[in-house]
Parts: sequence; structure tokens; C-alpha cells
Amino acid sequence: MSSSNSYISSLEPNDRTRYFEKLMVSVEDAGDSSNPEVTGSAVTGDGVRLPDPYSLTGWKDDLSLWPDTDYGCIYTYLIEAPGPFNGEAMKAYKSLEAYNLFISGHVRECRYHPIGKNVKVCFLKAKVVPGQRVTETPHNPWVCLTKKEGYVMAAHCTCMAGLGEVCSHVAALLFAVEASRSLQEKRTSCTSRKAVWNKYYKDKVCSYLGIIIE
Repeated sequence: MSSSNSYISSLEPNDRTRYFEKLMVSVEDAGDSSNPEVTGSAVTGDGVRLPDPYSLTGWKDDLSLWPDTDYGCIYTYLIEAPGPFNGEAMKAYKSLEAYNLFISGHVRECRYHPIGKNVKVCFLKAKVVPGQRVTETPHNPWVCLTKKEGYVMAAHCTCMAGLGEVCSHVAALLFAVEASRSLQEKRTSCTSRKAVWNKYYKDKVCSYLGIIIE
């Protein structure tokens, strides 16, 4: 999705309102909304509307910048948000379509955006190939996370279900974010990465998160 306007203009008025609601955060979380770094934000009576992720430039390909989002944060968000995920489904999360998309290498080009220096939340986006064929046109999910705690604040996807509920493509991106936490722990706590980064991480995570293991 190269242009914010092209996506937003394709939405029906009610859907557009719902989309903008996802971008609302408190004044405290938004930091200095007048900072030039937060281009596209808007102060309203309900708080601050963050800039549209599809309009932002300057996305960073750096895993070390990602928030420390663990499975507990993902679990809480998925079962509380509208969508197909519930407590029973999450007990067997490895059988979910979202998890299979993740481990099959369908989550591509994960990128980070800080939004602004004093903003307490950030965006992560990816391209997620929806089907079994990796040549299919990918969907474009994004998630909004708190930088310090890694809490999931909001999410969206360009697929049909992504506007009204949490879809499998958003969940697949979140599973990739959680996997990055394990990768970072192994990177910082072990002297020999080759010895501890097993074939699962190398083949199923590192390659499509853009991480090169020497």
C-alpha cells in the first residue's frame, strides 16, 4: 500500500471513522504531539490521533528497536479484541492459521516506526501472504505497541476482515514480534549464536525477518 489516501479513500464513511478510532491514543501516550516528528497527528477532544501508518516514511529495518512483546501481551489482546480468537483457541495456538502463516514464512518485510521521539507507542508493519502459495498478493497489517512494555494497543489489516476484527494476518505479525523477543534474548545472552540458534529460528524466523546469522 503505497499511499495512505488511496486506502483511506476506498473505505466507506463508517469504516473510515472506525479506522481513525484505532489510531486514537491518550495525550500522555502521544507525547509532544506538536513535535515535527509526529507529522500527521491530530489533537481531538478524545486524545490524539496518531498518523496513518500507511502514509509514514522512514520505516526502520532493525530488530533491536522492536518492543519486548511477550506471549502474554499477545494472548491478552487477541482474546479481548473482536475476532476468532478465544481462550480455547489460544491454548492450541500452534494449530491456528495465524501461527501456521508465521512458521511457514508468510510474514515478510517486518519494519519498525518510532512515530516520534517522545511518543510512547510505535508501529510495526509487515506483508503477510494469505494463502499457501507465496506468490499470492500479500495483505498489509500493522500493529501499535507501547515501546516500553510491549502492550498491543491497536491493529489493522487491509484484508476484508481486518477493519472490524483481529484477523489471522495481524496475529501472524504478532507471533513474529514475539519470536523476535526470543531472538534478541539469544543474541544478547550467548557468545556463540551458531551454537544456540537452532534450525527452527534460522530457517523459519531469521530469513524472513531479514536477520543474517554469520
